[in-house]
Amino acid sequence: MATQRYVLLIRGINVGRAKPLSMPVLENLLRRLHLQNCTTYLRSGNAVFDAGATSADQLESLISDALFEAVKFRADCFVRTSDEFTDAYLGNPLSEFVTDAAKMLVIFLPRAVPAELFARFDPRDLDPHHVALRDRAIYQWCPNGVSQSPSVVAFLERNFAVSATARNYNTVQRLVELLAK
Repeated sequence: MATQRYVLLIRGINVGRAKPLSMPVLENLLRRLHLQNCTTYLRSGNAVFDAGATSADQLESLISDALFEAVKFRADCFVRTSDEFTDAYLGNPLSEFVTDAAKMLVIFLPRAVPAELFARFDPRDLDPHHVALRDRAIYQWCPNGVSQSPSVVAFLERNFAVSATARNYNTVQRLVELLAK
């Protein structure tokens, strides 16, 4: 059976004391789901793995349900194929700004947001020169640091009723490197 390489991003774990999840527990959970070559990165719910003929949507549901069974809390899971994730990294429309990768965010969405929603609620209005849109990713350059920049994630959740998760460019780059192993 052919396998596909994936990236998993879990939203909101290990932030302060909320939703604690150790990475060895996450790796074991992924292995129990028969996912192979599992590697986690940092404590924020990043992992790469191989899976057989399963869609990213199915993997999101499968992992989210297994996570709830294992640790008794819900956390949104975002799964991207290797190609999708690498494209999100390489296709950054704000790449010319990246002088400090820790200040560049890639915000992942669970699905493409309809154009009519963007016409009514455009996150670029928060910071027109530092926010750019793509299909299921939004890019934000935070020249004064993430904490000093408008929260695009909160804007998306409030106006689009979708969950979103952000990773800085250092993390995205490292996950792309792990995908290649």
